[in-house]
Amino acid sequence: CIRKLLSPKQQHIPYRNSKLTRILQDSIGGNSRTAFVITLSPEAMHNEETVSSLQFAERAKKVVLVAKVNESNPATRTVSQLEAKVASLEKELSALRDQPAGEMIEEETKTDYRFGKQEETVFKVAQRLKAWQSNNQRERRIIEEDQVVQMYGDWLLDHLLCKDG
Repeated sequence: CIRKLLSPKQQHIPYRNSKLTRILQDSIGGNSRTAFVITLSPEAMHNEETVSSLQFAERAKKVVLVAKVNESNPATRTVSQLEAKVASLEKELSALRDQPAGEMIEEETKTDYRFGKQEETVFKVAQRLKAWQSNNQRERRIIEEDQVVQMYGDWLLDHLLCKDG
């Protein structure tokens, strides 16, 4: 897993190959600072494991991470902006409906074109919001399905290891 992180061409990192790297996935390859404590043993019977730990530490030192402050989700920000615009346009439309009829007729010719555009904008914003919500629901289902598959895979692996052992 660490070797894959060092490869600039590698796009998929196989975190699932190891329970430890799966648990540390966000720390190893994510947006964070990570410290490892490597345990070594002077006993001759642990030489192989000690060498393996040292090799892991050497590879882990080469991973370059750039920690940065997380920003809010751009999709959520866009939805908030669209909802604010819809509320603003609805408020403006409501205020115009409350005006006396004489003033309304006078301003009607000036504002017809502008409100036609605003209603069109409100309609488009509503369509975008519905599309975003639909995509969001679809993504949640996919994530939930992936979690179920992962849990079943871990259970199956543990079950098979227990039978073999």
